[in-house]
Amino acid sequence: MFDVTDATGVTAADLNDVFRGDVYGERPIFSPETFATHVQTNDIDVRRSICLRDEEGGVAALALIGIREHRAWIGGFGVSPKYRRMGLGTKCLDGALRSVRRAGCGSIELEVLETNRGAIALYASHGFRDAGKLFVWQSSGGGLVNAPFPYTAFPEDAVRAGTMRIPACWQREDVSLRRQPGPFAIEQYETSWAILRQHAEVTRIVDVVAADDDVRHLFDRLIGYQPLLLVNEPAISNVSAELARRGWPPPRVQYRMIRSLE
Repeated sequence: MFDVTDATGVTAADLNDVFRGDVYGERPIFSPETFATHVQTNDIDVRRSICLRDEEGGVAALALIGIREHRAWIGGFGVSPKYRRMGLGTKCLDGALRSVRRAGCGSIELEVLETNRGAIALYASHGFRDAGKLFVWQSSGGGLVNAPFPYTAFPEDAVRAGTMRIPACWQREDVSLRRQPGPFAIEQYETSWAILRQHAEVTRIVDVVAADDDVRHLFDRLIGYQPLLLVNEPAISNVSAELARRGWPPPRVQYRMIRSLE
């Protein structure tokens, strides 16, 4: 009834469809532009990715797979609402694991919202383990100030990217950050910095590194960029502690999960 193919030809609309439901709601997550950016910045390999198609060729289930050397990442996973509770999630995940093994990967990772209990149970049943909590923070500040975003490309000369911190997850590794579309701004305090990008109706903090003594002063400098969005910040970081101290709304919580393939 369902053909197993790669993800060639998959669109933003297809990915939005498999995300629809109680966890993510009905609002589209990706536009064609942001979907293309996601694929390009995060090394999504559509030929290694897994797609289950129904008899009309529609996407019934999908696992987008990113590959970097001998590591793999699931950068989008779901089943179309009309095909849920038919075992397609298991079939799709099994296919994804076979695909990355054939690619020679030694590990595979992903992030999943804390509220997505069904997906967490599925991943755990396939050997994924909890590798820590990540927070998605968004301030409740007022209208966006018309702050300058002077860098048209990632401001590598302005920061020592990759030398001051361990990446929180796949999307915040240097290779992903440097491929983000501009324009950018950067705010610094002493040796601490935040890279900012205007994204829809918010300012997205693309990456942030702050020494314990500097974190409060650094975020004082970001007030003019409200509202702010920071995705996939480790729950145990000094940045998360500072945002909680400032009274930002409680964050959405994701789990980072990893499985060894060796």
